[in-house]
Amino acid sequence: MISEIRLQRFILRYLDMRVFLHIFLFVCMLGISNSFGISFVNYSATAIELKSMGSNILPDESEELLKVVSEDTPRTGFSEEEWLAIRNDALDVLFRQKKHSSYLFSTFRKSFNTTGKVAWRNYLIQNLDRLYSIAASKKEAEEVKSMLFSSLNNTESGIPSTALLTLVRMGYKDMGKLYSPVYHSKRILEKKFYSYIDKATALNILSDMDTDLARKYAIIYLTSEDKNDANLIFLKMASIHVLSRHGNSNDLKLLESFLSSTDSRLRLAASIAIKKRK
Repeated sequence: MISEIRLQRFILRYLDMRVFLHIFLFVCMLGISNSFGISFVNYSATAIELKSMGSNILPDESEELLKVVSEDTPRTGFSEEEWLAIRNDALDVLFRQKKHSSYLFSTFRKSFNTTGKVAWRNYLIQNLDRLYSIAASKKEAEEVKSMLFSSLNNTESGIPSTALLTLVRMGYKDMGKLYSPVYHSKRILEKKFYSYIDKATALNILSDMDTDLARKYAIIYLTSEDKNDANLIFLKMASIHVLSRHGNSNDLKLLESFLSSTDSRLRLAASIAIKKRK
């Protein structure tokens, strides 16, 4: 009888200890997770960790991601391109939170104003519409518009076209005349110092908003000298696309002239456009 009672006590104590150990190990795991945060071992592992993060991250994790967003210089073990991608993923995690960090806006603004990386500024511009949607005050909303406006007037290749695309997503109709995509598209198309890549984007955006004006610019670019100039290829391809959508029978001859182009991309674009027009 006594041995049975002792056995029962031993089992109860053993089970209690097992439960205790499970709880202890679980708490330790939480402690390790909170202490070390994201591993930053290498690009692949870090990218997987960031993509697996949900919409209710811990304050310590949010603080770590804000640091990542702020750091222009790659951490050890990351190339420039890899660190750029990690920062973009970190920013994405911060934006998808159910409750945004109170430091997200100020961190974003500081990074936008101080970064020396054109590619990172381009990433930030792509996210201005998300920043605008979480602006906590009219003052913050105006600051976002100011960042966007400066980007629209930037002449670095790729920056104004990214800003134009972001402007369209932001619901520009309530932002005033200075934020009209048509206005900025025209300005980019008319100013010589904007790159052909930016002009091509502006022409595509214009084709969705003012078809007559887009057709006018398309004809100008397609009838300009040096039809096969390598620097104009993308702009001419965009122009051919505009005529395939909004051109008339009078434009068919112009499109046919590109069937004999020495550039295969222009020949293909013209061929497709002609089939659409017929």
